[in-house]
Amino acid sequence: METLRGLEQLARDANAFRYQDLEDLLRDLDGDRLKLAARIALVPLVEAVDAWEALRPIILDHLAATELDGLRRTNVLAKEVEAPRFGHPTRRDAACSFLDANHWEAIRGEAEYLILTLARSVIALNTSAIHFCEALRGLRDTAVRQNLGSLPIALCEASRTLFSERNSSPASMIEGVQQARRSRETGFGLILAAGLVNTLNQAKTEDDLAGRDALLGELRNLAQDYPNDAAVRWLLAVGLRYTLNHAKTEGNLNRRDALLVELRNLARTYPDDTEVRGSLARGLLSTLNHAKTEDDLNRRDALLDELRNLARTYPDDPSWARRYWCCRSPKFCKAPAV
Repeated sequence: METLRGLEQLARDANAFRYQDLEDLLRDLDGDRLKLAARIALVPLVEAVDAWEALRPIILDHLAATELDGLRRTNVLAKEVEAPRFGHPTRRDAACSFLDANHWEAIRGEAEYLILTLARSVIALNTSAIHFCEALRGLRDTAVRQNLGSLPIALCEASRTLFSERNSSPASMIEGVQQARRSRETGFGLILAAGLVNTLNQAKTEDDLAGRDALLGELRNLAQDYPNDAAVRWLLAVGLRYTLNHAKTEGNLNRRDALLVELRNLARTYPDDTEVRGSLARGLLSTLNHAKTEDDLNRRDALLDELRNLARTYPDDPSWARRYWCCRSPKFCKAPAV
């Protein structure tokens, strides 16, 4: 610094975590280079090498790979690192804030692109989807702040439930599913179904039974929209089984029995679906236990015979599947996976 005033300004920028050199570079970005900087800023998860390997095709989609070298060469991104990063976390935060304030339309467009693309990349609820869902989870606040609409917000909220986080807006799940149906958007069945099931369970714990029932209704509609998607069908079976158990604790035995019939019909319609069959077996077992506590021994014995027939009809089901498959739930873990 050549003047005291300049030194004072530098001190103020440092205390505010502002990087004047970075702001000057970001201000002049446009085209593909601006899009790439926005995507990297919106998904800080890419700083981890393993996450970058999974997310790289999405971050660089329809962009020239050479633009990444360009951002490094001009010092927007740090040089000589395996994964893209702005540098120190405060520098990354400064980049996010500046882009949000000065390239609002670019941030909005890239946030929507990232959310929809990440959600379509979730084709199974296993470790292959963790980085996609974690990135979606991190975009939730941006989706709300940018007012991206009910579907992007629902996709982000659904991803949060996969990490055992509370859905802060259960109504957004229903609105998002309905928006997907109105716009005929496809490819989101699995993650929306998982979000509906987890939010359905949340509604029960919060004693919001009307909300729980509305979520189950949308889960049924979603399964109808994806009739050939076995994962969505499995999640419907899980939602029915959860609500069947809820009905018993609520003293609504007629509804419990109706839900068990619905599970039977689902398994009958898809006789080759082992996971639906597992949920039916779990529902039969819990209702059998209910019958014992209700002193309805005839029904208990009938349900036991039904379980025997199920096992006899499908002798090739793996024993571990019969025992454990029906207990699975649409969650990754109790805490963030990465």
